[in-house]
Amino acid sequence: MLQNQKHVFNLDDNCHYLNCAYKAPYLKQAEIEVNNALKQLRTPIGLTPSCFFEDAETVKALFAKLIHVPQIQVALIGSTSYGLANVFNNIGCKNGQHALVVSNEFPSDIYAVKKWCDYHNAELKTIKPDANLTTIGSHWNDKILSNITSKTAVVNLSSV
Repeated sequence: MLQNQKHVFNLDDNCHYLNCAYKAPYLKQAEIEVNNALKQLRTPIGLTPSCFFEDAETVKALFAKLIHVPQIQVALIGSTSYGLANVFNNIGCKNGQHALVVSNEFPSDIYAVKKWCDYHNAELKTIKPDANLTTIGSHWNDKILSNITSKTAVVNLSSV
C-alpha cells in the first residue's frame, strides 16, 4: 500500500490539500526541475536540437512504462483542446450518428465534440444524473451505457 507522501511536497504540516482535480501541488523535485529548466532558458545559446526531443522522449518512455503500453502509443501535446481537436478530426461520422457526453463536462471536451457534431451535422446527447438520488454513480453509469448504441459515433467522458 502506498504510504503517506506529504514529505515530497512543499505543503505546511497542518495543510491537507484535496483539490487535485483543479490544481495539484508540485512535487519538491518538480520544483527543482522547473527551476533548472528556467536557468537553461536564460541562456538559450546553449540549446541544441536534442534539447527539444530528448526530455520529451524520456517522459514518454517513463509514462509508457507506468501505464504498460509501448512508448509509440504515448503522445505529448500542448493542451487538452489541441489534443481533442486532433482526435476528433480523425473520427468520421455516418448520417444519423451522434456523440455522447455527460453534463458538466470539462469545457475543452465540450467545445471539441460540439465542433465535431456541427461539422458532421450530428446530434450531441448529454446524459445528466438524476439529482434526486442519494447515490448517483451506478444509476448514471447505467444511463450512459444504455445510451451507447450502434448510432453512437463518439463517447467523450473525462477521466476524472
